[in-house]
Amino acid sequence: MRLRATRTGLRTLLFGIATLCGLCGAAAQTKDPAPQGSTPKYVQPHDALCGSGQHRTKGCQAIRDRTVLDAATAPWRAIGRVNFASTDLRQHCTGTLVAERVVLTAAHCLYNFARKSWIPAQSIRFAAGYQRGTAIAVSQVERYVLHDIHAPDSRTFHADFAHDWALLILNTPLGQDVGVLDTLAADDIAEPDSVFALAGYPALRPHVLSLTRTCGAPDGTADPV
Repeated sequence: MRLRATRTGLRTLLFGIATLCGLCGAAAQTKDPAPQGSTPKYVQPHDALCGSGQHRTKGCQAIRDRTVLDAATAPWRAIGRVNFASTDLRQHCTGTLVAERVVLTAAHCLYNFARKSWIPAQSIRFAAGYQRGTAIAVSQVERYVLHDIHAPDSRTFHADFAHDWALLILNTPLGQDVGVLDTLAADDIAEPDSVFALAGYPALRPHVLSLTRTCGAPDGTADPV
């Protein structure tokens, strides 16, 4: 999740979640999800744990250097883990409440690359304010919304950066209790007083919410590789 704050400290706004952190984070799967070339360009299939560091040349150390946050406090408790488990796959990503029942995450988090199919919404849960096995609140996902480029009945995943987002619609309005983060238009990131950071649950430290401030401004037009 990318946060943007003005130097005056007047506001802290959500810029994006795993959709826009190609150099700083990626989905975590217990298995190498697919042959190279079929996964999103910013996921390293041969290094699932440490390829999601701040930069690929830094890997695991970049993740270890992140600051551990108290996920039970505001505004961090609006961030949480998107969890899925089946007989052959356990997977998690970072998600952020942007409305009372809406969580923003990455589309590739909802795709089972081994089976080449989309994960059923009813099998996904969002744990807000998760840390060390405990969450502030948990809700099952009722359904999710993808970009039109993704066909739910297709076995093909379109791994282009701009379309790698998803909105999870929760059964329970968790945002009423834990809060939400406001979205920020991509056009606003060029403001000179913008400061960027990234918070999430990388595979190397899946049970704590950690933060890095060295990613720099996101560029949704560039190839994240």
